[in-house]
Formats: sequence, structure tokens, C-alpha cells
Amino acid sequence: MGLRWRSGGLRISTIIEHSTAPGSYAYELPSDVDVVLNDDGSASLSRTVTATDEEGSELSVTANIGQIGAAWAVDANGEPVATHYEVVDNQLVQFVDHNQPGVAYPVVADPTFWWGWNIYASNAVVGQITKLMLSGVAAGVLASRITALIPAIGTLTTNIIALAAALLGMGAALINQCNWNGRGVYFGQTWVTGVLPFVPTVLRNGYFCVPN
Repeated sequence: MGLRWRSGGLRISTIIEHSTAPGSYAYELPSDVDVVLNDDGSASLSRTVTATDEEGSELSVTANIGQIGAAWAVDANGEPVATHYEVVDNQLVQFVDHNQPGVAYPVVADPTFWWGWNIYASNAVVGQITKLMLSGVAAGVLASRITALIPAIGTLTTNIIALAAALLGMGAALINQCNWNGRGVYFGQTWVTGVLPFVPTVLRNGYFCVPN
């Protein structure tokens, strides 16, 4: 098995050297991560967290924390080899049907992991955050208010100050433009870790607009 970094994700390459090699390869996932297999062959990773808001009410939030690209495998001639994912005992298992006539070895099976999270901020919360940004607050103060307004963020990441600094760098005008229809904004971070608990390298701090 080899590792290759790519923009936005970690590629984990499994090299299948011969026809007697196993036909399945398991990737361990954290116990608190839920995995959903998608129709396009990819897999989505989510985590549900609870936190208490400013009024003392307990909130439960499910956040998207990662994505795994569709299963992919090719033989030594570049020909595709049938492959798919299954979830078994909290492991993502890639099945590779390589022991077939005409398959040239080695076969490379190549899932790609993107780790991160996105969490929704309502129109009202976005309004408070952008008002603070326009007042000229420092990143630490903005981070504190973001945590108070969206408490689940504190359980998803320790890099809230970096997120706040990135938002300040982007400016309130861009965030308000993203929220022009009052539907709110997704704040988030994306990093590469592969198999936890590697130290995360943050690749993105910022926001996503809610699709129309």
C-alpha cells in the first residue's frame, strides 16, 4: 500500500501484485463517523455532535466531515478492473475483482479521501458574524463569537481562529453576497489526514454558498 498526496485529498494506493492476492482491502474509520454509500460509487462521512447554545438548549448537529471518491482500479495495461465499496463493521472495504482472464498485474486500487467539515449558519447568524467583521474585531474575538453562535463548531475543530482569520481576510461583502437570498452560509474547513489520527494539514478555511 502506498500514499500519494493530491490537492484536496489523500490518495491511498493498494498495489495488487498477483492473482492470488486478496480481493478486498479494508480502511478503518473512526468509531464516531457514519458512512453512507452514494449512487455514484463514492462514500460520504458524517459525524453527529451535541452542544449547548447561548440559551442553554442542547443542540444536535450532523456535519459532513469527509468524502471518499468512487472506487477505482486499473491493471498494468491501464484497463479498468471491476471494484466497489461496502461498509463492514465500521470499515470501508474496497472489493477488487482482479482474478479474471486478461487482467495484467500489478493492479492498482486507488481510493481518495477528503477530510473536513461543513456546518450550516442561518441568515440571522451570518448577519451577526458579518456585523462583527465590519466592526473591525480581531480574529480571536470573532472566533469566540462564532463558537457561541454555532456551538457545534467547537466539537468539530480546534482551528476556529484560523477559520475566523480566513473569513476576515475574505471580507464581509463576499459573505453577504453569498447570503444574498437569506438562505444562510456553510462555514467549514478541509484538511488531509488519511487514517486518523494523523496531524491534519488545513487546505481550506472559508465558506460555501447554499445552492439556489
